[in-house]
Amino acid sequence: KYCVLPIVGFHQLMRRVKMQDDKLHEQNTVLQSFEQEVNRMREFQAVEFPKMLAQRKATQVELGRRTLEVLRRLEMQRQPAAAPSREVQLLSDMADQLRQSLSSTHLQRRLQHLEELMAQLRMQDRRRLKQRSVPSLACDMA
Repeated sequence: KYCVLPIVGFHQLMRRVKMQDDKLHEQNTVLQSFEQEVNRMREFQAVEFPKMLAQRKATQVELGRRTLEVLRRLEMQRQPAAAPSREVQLLSDMADQLRQSLSSTHLQRRLQHLEELMAQLRMQDRRRLKQRSVPSLACDMA
């Protein structure tokens, strides 16, 4: 808060206090919106992210099962002395690509990105709190 100076007067001081209160209210509104966003991200991380992870793992297992089934059928059709057919090689390559695209490293990168965003929000909150706690120079001089 500000100190009363004889030169400035009470009306000017009241105006400055009102401006300060308005600015504080505006900053609190911004902090509340950040808090809501962080809570939404935490809820996503706690609820939705495990669901997505489970779905992707189930999809990966299902694709692996299908690939094995196709390979088994092709193996039964293939002649014993023949080399692997082109279709088997293509299916094998496609299965490897699917496994790589569904690997957990992609999910870990997404989680790491979310954690970085949360850290940035925390840093912004700390900076705003530090800016709000800066004392008035007029009070220090009096």
